[in-house]
Amino acid sequence: MAKYQLAKAIEARKLHRRTELPLSEPAVTIPYSAIIDDLVEDRDLMKFTYLGERYNCKREALRETLRQGWLEQAGPPAAALEPDEAAAAAAEEAVEAPAEELAGPELRWERLNSRAFDARRAKVPGGWLVALGGATSKALTFYPDKDHTWDGASLE
Repeated sequence: MAKYQLAKAIEARKLHRRTELPLSEPAVTIPYSAIIDDLVEDRDLMKFTYLGERYNCKREALRETLRQGWLEQAGPPAAALEPDEAAAAAAEEAVEAPAEELAGPELRWERLNSRAFDARRAKVPGGWLVALGGATSKALTFYPDKDHTWDGASLE
């Protein structure tokens, strides 16, 4: 099933689960960069699934948010979508790249003592990079530390 990412927020009407008729509720905003799927054309409307719920909106409103030509084609171009598996594989390749291929200073990650997460940190100018998660899901954030000094020679 093809998945599409919105390039801007849209207004859409929620549909009844069984009949797929619009509910009397006001329109909701589907946010920027939301992932929708199961896209079906219904006259001048487009029906789609977002977070497990069915919605519809005007075809022209949805056309403006998707890349040109997606609605006319049977599916989006392969380069336009990044399925979860492909993104995960690309991330793994980046992590496993040999050091001689990488340019610039090397980040040295320290494992942090945590029972809930696989947590690591690396010194960077002005603070720390903190990474949480396992091999399939990662969260990365910057933690500023005004007392942290960096000599500029290495990231150790």
